[in-house]
Amino acid sequence: MPDLLIELGFFDCAKSIRHKRLFPQLKHGGGNGYGDGPGKAWTRLVKNLKQDGRGKMLHSLRHGGISNFAAFRVPDAHALALTGHAREGTSGEVHFSTYVHTGTFSLKVLKGSIDTLGEAYRGVVKGVVA
Repeated sequence: MPDLLIELGFFDCAKSIRHKRLFPQLKHGGGNGYGDGPGKAWTRLVKNLKQDGRGKMLHSLRHGGISNFAAFRVPDAHALALTGHAREGTSGEVHFSTYVHTGTFSLKVLKGSIDTLGEAYRGVVKGVVA
């Protein structure tokens, strides 16, 4: 959990929810399971902000996060572990996917990387939450 989300009160909000799921209002449906509702809400938000919606789907947030990990020089293996992506590609990457077990990083090591991402978004969040 990035320090930024902790500062914004995420844990207090989560504790106040008296349900087994963090977002109980989300309904399971469509091909994306619980992701359909947030995906549609994201599309509405983009349209309400009068933004060109091309290429701005909810999944874009994941890509933006990975891009920010790269921009802030977070090791690829940490970015992959935190986003759930598998590394694929050329034979030069075979050693990476074979010998680096992204699930074995300590939480302390990954915490530093996730805080880097939180800091990358601090300015954006301040503009929205302020």
